[in-house]
Amino acid sequence: MPHEPAGDTAAIMVVPNGARRGKADRFYRWATGEGIAVQHILYAPSDVERLARHVATGRVPGPVQSLYVPGRYAPPEDGTVGHLRSFLDAARHFTDPPDWAACAFGRNETACLVQAVKAGGKARIGFENNLEGADGSPATDNAQRVAELKLALSRAGCGF
Repeated sequence: MPHEPAGDTAAIMVVPNGARRGKADRFYRWATGEGIAVQHILYAPSDVERLARHVATGRVPGPVQSLYVPGRYAPPEDGTVGHLRSFLDAARHFTDPPDWAACAFGRNETACLVQAVKAGGKARIGFENNLEGADGSPATDNAQRVAELKLALSRAGCGF
């Protein structure tokens, strides 16, 4: 049976250091037994490296799904293509490359997502992380954000 994502969780919460490791181990055994894939939300390149270490030691079972999140909600920090590249550099620590996607905070979201697709990842877009178009104008809805990304991917030769 293929693994289906059941929800997202931040890697730092699921793969903690210290006393909560037993809970994390039980969680992964349960998810694996139920055929549930866990998407690990990674907010910093150090999170990527940490997850790769846990996969290498068998603490986190594969195959791994991850979401790279350049930028921050609070304090506000727009993600950049450079930030995304830092995540991709950190992902080289995985023995087997993860199934990954990216989202990004702020007006550079579209540029980050085009770069993600060019690098072999997937794009996750929406008001969850960003309310602006690439030009800084307010987006009216998620459909407008998706349309902007679709056009940018087409212009970048990524097709859609």
